[in-house]
Amino acid sequence: MIKLLRKYIFDKVIKNSLWLIVDKFIRLIGGLVVGAWIARYLGPEQYGLMNFVVAYSLIFTSFSMLGIDNLVIRNLSKKNANTSEILGTAVRIRNIGSFFSAVISVIIGFIFYYQDNNSFIYLLIILMIGNIFQSFDVISLWYQSRIEAKKIILNKLIAYILIMILKIIAVYLKVNIIVFVSLNVLELILGVFLLLRWSIIKDKINIKEWVYSSKCAKNFLIEGWKLAISNFCIIVFMKIDQIFLGTLMGTKEVGIYSVATLISDILYSIPMFVTASILPKITSLYEENRELYMIYIEKIFLGMVIYSYIMILGIYLFIDIFINFFYGQSYILSGNIAKIHSLTLLFVSIGCIRGNMLIVEHKTLELSIITIIGGCMNIALNYIFINKYGLYGAAIAILISQAIVSYFSGIFYKSLRNIFFIQTKAILLNFLWKKIFSSNNNY
Repeated sequence: MIKLLRKYIFDKVIKNSLWLIVDKFIRLIGGLVVGAWIARYLGPEQYGLMNFVVAYSLIFTSFSMLGIDNLVIRNLSKKNANTSEILGTAVRIRNIGSFFSAVISVIIGFIFYYQDNNSFIYLLIILMIGNIFQSFDVISLWYQSRIEAKKIILNKLIAYILIMILKIIAVYLKVNIIVFVSLNVLELILGVFLLLRWSIIKDKINIKEWVYSSKCAKNFLIEGWKLAISNFCIIVFMKIDQIFLGTLMGTKEVGIYSVATLISDILYSIPMFVTASILPKITSLYEENRELYMIYIEKIFLGMVIYSYIMILGIYLFIDIFINFFYGQSYILSGNIAKIHSLTLLFVSIGCIRGNMLIVEHKTLELSIITIIGGCMNIALNYIFINKYGLYGAAIAILISQAIVSYFSGIFYKSLRNIFFIQTKAILLNFLWKKIFSSNNNY
C-alpha cells in the first residue's frame, strides 16, 4: 500500500503542482513589479475603482459557469468518458450563462452606480465582454482532468508576459484606466486562443466533433445549480468586502484594501490549483480504494496547513517592508490589513480540499447549504464591521466567515464530522494531535 500511495503522490500531481507554483511565482514577480507600478501610477482612488469593478463583475461571472466546471473535470476523469459530448455541452452552457450574467450585471450596475461614476459602467461592459469569450476555456478543464497543467500554464503565461509588456508601455504613455482594464480582458482572450490553438495542433483535438447533449446538460444543471450557488457564495467571501467598501466608504479605500488582499489572493491560488490538480486523482481513489483515499486526503490536508503557516509567518515578518518598497506611503495602511487577512489562508486551504471531497463523495447539497449560510453571514458581518471599524472590519469579517464555513461548520454536520477531525489533526500538525488525544482515538 505504501508503494501505491507513493505512486499517487509523486506521480503527476506533484509535477502538476510544481508547474502551478512556477506559474504563480512568475505572476507574483509580475504583480510586484508591474502591478505595483500601475498602482503607484493610478493612485489609490483610480486603482480602487478598477478593483471595485472587477469585484462587482466577479459576483456575476461566478454564475456564468453555472457550477459545472468541477463536474466536467470529474466526468472527464472517469473511464470511457464521452469527451466530445462533455466538452460540447459545457461550452454551450457556459456561453448561455456568460451572456445572461453580462446583461444582468450591466443593468444592475447602471441602476445603482452610473449616477455616481459613469466610468464604472464602461469598465464593467469591457470586463463582461471578456467573460463571454472566456467561456470557450473549457479546454482547460480537459487538460485538468488529464493532470496536464503544464500545457495550460505555458500558453497562458505567454499571454500574461505579452500583456505585462503592453502594461509597461501603457504606464510609460500615461494612458487612461480603461486601457488597463482592456488589457486584462485581452490577456484572458489571448490565453484561451493560444491554448485552443495548442490543443488543435499538438494534441489533435477536433473541436468540430464537440456535440451538445440535452441529457448531459440536464445532468450537469441538476447537480450544478447547487455548486453555482456555492461558487457565488465563495465569491461573496472573497469580494463582497471590496463592494461594501466601495459603496459605503469610497474607491480610495478599495485601493488601499486591494493591495492588502492582492497578497492573499496570490497565496490562495496555490491551494486552489493544487486541489484542482488532485480532483481527478481523488475521484479515482474514492472509487477504487477508500482506505488509500483517506490516507491521501490526510497528507494533502497536512501539506496545505504547513504551507499556510509558513506563508502567514512570512506576511507578519515582511509585509510592511514589502508595501513601503513596492507601493509607497500612499498604501502603507495595507500592511496592517494584510496581516489580518493572511490568517484566512489557513481556512481557504483546508476548505478547498473539503470542497473537492464533497464533490467526489456526491455531497454537493451539504456544500451548498454551508456556503449559502456563510455567504449571508459574510454580508451581514461586512456591513456591521465596515461601518464600525472601516478597513479593518472588512478583513475581520472575511476571517470569521471563512473559518466558520471551511472548518467549524463540520462540528454541526454529522456527515462532515469525520472531515472536521481530519482538518483538526492537520491544523495541530499531527504530532500535537497524538499528544492531546489517545492513540486509539478513531475519528
